[in-house]
Amino acid sequence: MQTYQVPRLVSLTRKRAVQSTPRIEPKLNRNWHSEILEPPPSLPRERTPPRGRSAATISSLPDGPGRKTLLCFRMATSPIPITTGELLFQDYLDAMKYPYEFENEFPRKSKPPDYTITKNGVFLFDVKDFDPYMPTLGGGSYDPYPRIRGKIDAGREKFKEFKEYPCSIVLRNNGNAFVHAERPEIMLGAMYGDTGFTLPINTTTGTACGDLTPAFLGRGKMFRYGDGDNARNKTMSALITLRHVGVGSRRIDKIWEERKKVDQNYGKADPFAAFSEVCAAAAERYPNFDAEERQLGVIVWENAVARIPLSRELFTGPYDERWGYEDGRQSIVFRGEKLAGLSEDNA
Repeated sequence: MQTYQVPRLVSLTRKRAVQSTPRIEPKLNRNWHSEILEPPPSLPRERTPPRGRSAATISSLPDGPGRKTLLCFRMATSPIPITTGELLFQDYLDAMKYPYEFENEFPRKSKPPDYTITKNGVFLFDVKDFDPYMPTLGGGSYDPYPRIRGKIDAGREKFKEFKEYPCSIVLRNNGNAFVHAERPEIMLGAMYGDTGFTLPINTTTGTACGDLTPAFLGRGKMFRYGDGDNARNKTMSALITLRHVGVGSRRIDKIWEERKKVDQNYGKADPFAAFSEVCAAAAERYPNFDAEERQLGVIVWENAVARIPLSRELFTGPYDERWGYEDGRQSIVFRGEKLAGLSEDNA
């Protein structure tokens, strides 16, 4: 028994990949008889095509003197990750050694989630990419929330059949200048309401009668004041920002700021020479320093009103961060060891 695998078709859409897979047609000659067969149920697991690949299994068996029977199993295709976000998220899951399946079918569900993680439970994830976009030169203002809220709406629609599972959407910004998926005030504002302030005013005198207080205002997707019990999206367990941490650039910034504290004009006369000096200093301070070093990690934004919370045993990598609701406020509840070290460097 021999197994032949067709190379992974990453650059094609799923539909094109299936269409481009060569078919095995039956052929007849006097010494060979061939026919197309479905793989039998007893086919050993290791001979089935791995997820994300296409494969054909060919078996040659003797059938009398000078005659053989060639059994060709029909080409089998499995869904493969295609988008930048899907591929990067799979890289992250592989690095963390989380057991997962891509586009696993669920009984009586019309649309499979992108990823199903099965570490100490079943957790569903849908990956949403932001396409690159750079505005033309000019000035003006923009609303930073609608693009993120649009992804939340799409995820809510996707997971409406999965209310019995913890469901999360993974966001990957591929270069959209109007998307700020790493900034807490934007991400939390998209979830709970536009970030702003409240100030109590004495309506008689027209003067302030209290302190300026940070607050989430209207238009939140997870929570909105005045809508019944205020919770609007209990199915979504969390938003997850998939991003690279610029390790090298943060270390350069650390040394640059140290020198600016000593000399406020540092780097103004010859910024290129100053940058070279800073890189040389970083190479002395940090072993194996690389100015271009980036590490993959995630930021988890917990939904405080979720029906089923996302387990805090997940997404605990060295460059991961998690925001949650504790002690009456939103704050960082986890930060990976190496990310914490970078934060101390830049403190």
